[in-house]
Amino acid sequence: PECTVTEGKPVCEESWSEWVNVSHPASEDGDFETFSKIQEAGISLCPGVNGHIKDIQCQYRAASPTKTATKKGRKPSRWTDRDYRESDDVDVICSLQTGLTCLNYKQADGQCQDYSIRVLCGCEKEEEIGVHEVGITEQPRINLMHPDLFSADRTDLPQLQTGRRAVPGL
Repeated sequence: PECTVTEGKPVCEESWSEWVNVSHPASEDGDFETFSKIQEAGISLCPGVNGHIKDIQCQYRAASPTKTATKKGRKPSRWTDRDYRESDDVDVICSLQTGLTCLNYKQADGQCQDYSIRVLCGCEKEEEIGVHEVGITEQPRINLMHPDLFSADRTDLPQLQTGRRAVPGL
């Protein structure tokens, strides 16, 4: 039998995913932007056959007061995205293995920032795909010199056709 694999190389380009925010610390025990939670939400960070996570970025949205006050004297906030390491939160984990985790009880004010993550989707190392042949090279062999095959009382074996002539007693 032959086993044939057609050659094909899927196109894959490294690119950053969209920012993802599926967990909110105000309604949970912390902020959990983990890969399993993102998958549970039906989001595929690196879709495609060869996609895999090569890098990760974690950020939070911080309120920055504007320079001008409103008519009531309050300064409105403007939101800016900042690297997770710039927050005052402690023990925030941002890793390629799990995603981001922050626990509310570890924070001085009792609540984590609201984080989001994105990942760099890389391409697996391309492997050569080629044609492989599989065949049977050995034929079954019968030892015609075995003494049991030529004993006079062997009538239980049918005749074996080899070539053009029948061999009686086999």
